[in-house]
Amino acid sequence: MPIIRKVFNWLEPEIVAKKLIEDWGEAGFVWLDGDGSKRGQWATLGVDPIDQICCRGLPGETNASNPFEALRNLPPGHWSGWLSYEAAAWIEPSNPWKSDEISTLWIGSHDPVLKFDLRKQKLWLEGFNKNRFQAMTVWLENISNTDE
Repeated sequence: MPIIRKVFNWLEPEIVAKKLIEDWGEAGFVWLDGDGSKRGQWATLGVDPIDQICCRGLPGETNASNPFEALRNLPPGHWSGWLSYEAAAWIEPSNPWKSDEISTLWIGSHDPVLKFDLRKQKLWLEGFNKNRFQAMTVWLENISNTDE
């Protein structure tokens, strides 16, 4: 399935992030930030994930799940999230790891995503699902019109 892309008038990521959380909620929201440098040119925002994967626990614990196995078996999509330091227990089991309340892996599949070119001040919407893409297009156009 081909990717759908559309360029929008520039909006600051902070403004868009705040409005995304207000309208869609904080659960599943991700912000991969950049600093505007050559290597930090892009920021990506995602909200309302289609799917989420969460792994918890250490090897040998009841109901523990291996985050690396989950990563190996990801279905296609734009996945964003985090892998905690404690996930290393699954590849270095001889170290004295301690269980943590935070998940060892949390990732969400977001479609569409908002990509901000911080250097060129361009905002892109990218996705595959036409209905979700259209809904986000209307939403972005509405906030663009209210912020002018």
